[in-house]
Amino acid sequence: MYIEEEVKSIKVIEDLPYAEDALLDQHSNPNSSTDITAGEITQSESKKVGVHGTALNLINAIIGTGILGLPFVLLQLGIVFGVIGILISATFSIVSGDIILRCKNLSRKESLKGMAEASFGRLGSPLINFTQILNNFGLCVNYLMVFSITIRELSQSFVPECHPSNPIIDDFYCHRWAYVLIGGVLVFRMAFIESMAKLAFASAIKLVCLITFGLISVGFFILSLIEGQLSNEINILPNWDDPIQILGVINIVTLSFDYQFNMMPIYKSLEYRSDNKMRQSILIATGVALVLNLLVAFSGYLVFGSQARYFLQSYTPHNLGPFFFTLLNIAFGINCFLSFPGSFIEARRVICESILGDQDKYNGKIAKFNYFMVVLMLHTLIIIVAILATNLNAVFQLLGSTTTCAFTYIYPSLFYMKLSHNQGQKTRRARMLLTFGSIIMVFGVISSISKLTSQ
Repeated sequence: MYIEEEVKSIKVIEDLPYAEDALLDQHSNPNSSTDITAGEITQSESKKVGVHGTALNLINAIIGTGILGLPFVLLQLGIVFGVIGILISATFSIVSGDIILRCKNLSRKESLKGMAEASFGRLGSPLINFTQILNNFGLCVNYLMVFSITIRELSQSFVPECHPSNPIIDDFYCHRWAYVLIGGVLVFRMAFIESMAKLAFASAIKLVCLITFGLISVGFFILSLIEGQLSNEINILPNWDDPIQILGVINIVTLSFDYQFNMMPIYKSLEYRSDNKMRQSILIATGVALVLNLLVAFSGYLVFGSQARYFLQSYTPHNLGPFFFTLLNIAFGINCFLSFPGSFIEARRVICESILGDQDKYNGKIAKFNYFMVVLMLHTLIIIVAILATNLNAVFQLLGSTTTCAFTYIYPSLFYMKLSHNQGQKTRRARMLLTFGSIIMVFGVISSISKLTSQ
């Protein structure tokens, strides 16, 4: 009887993908807690999506404002090394997703926070919480900056005195800080959305907006190619005068293939979920994102050349036409507007739970007032940082080299090496991922801080 039960328990583990890692964990950490069962993986659950639906959710998580920095990547790295950098980042992003799935099996936890606790004990939870706050705060600053750019571009087409060509701009509503403030006021109400469930409609709208932006960008490139109006300032190889800037710009690419923080919630929505199905979804999503990223990178760089560092601002009513210029900025503005609350909600949740306790306790007047003040101060701080950070590419680099790099490369590799006791089949890949992430993190931080302080 005992032998029969033992065989059944091993059979359940073998039914899981990557059984060798699960068996490794069973022997190396027999007392570890578990929140994964065979029933959770094989049972039919309502409101689930298949492989392609999961891939669509991953595409929404991957493609965001980071796509605006890709023409700048080709400008800094040149076409050859720029494309190589994009391909390497896409490949390592797939490897990272695979390692996270293995960490899930080793730790029996279906969240990065659970994996961190299984790896580093009590230090794991504060580590993930702190990184999450910084990551989502940086994303909110990023979304607000881009949203304010779209407002500014649209307003300048209707208010001639605010156009950059005007040598004297004294009116307060013509200055950059005014547009950031306007954007902050517009998204303020979105900061009080209670949960991510109320943003379920946003994914489809954001995807339509991104497709619209991509089609207009590629269409303008094709038109420029036909008319022979491509830029003459094209570099095949990078300019090696500033190697730190060259290595630092790779972090912008990292931001363009980032889904790891949202990976496990998306995994839980997969119907009859298994690691193999999730890996298929990751491959599909990364492939689609790679094609779109390359198209936008080439379209922006070949058309605008050295002006690709200001990619979104390079489109004007004159070169794009009033209709498509307005449509492009509205599409990307809506994408940022709908992306802002998703990042803000998670940062708000972690901060409020740390300061005020469980959200269910926000019932009394004092508790509601404290909650309102936390949200107000967090939102105000985001606006202040967005006003002070005038270099969008530097913000991309800083975000990509710190929190995004941590979630994409550093944490997954450290979790796997710790959980597997350096005995897993993918230890070499984990070490390679950790080395790559550490290098681009160091150079990215130095590069982005240098750019920010120069402003």
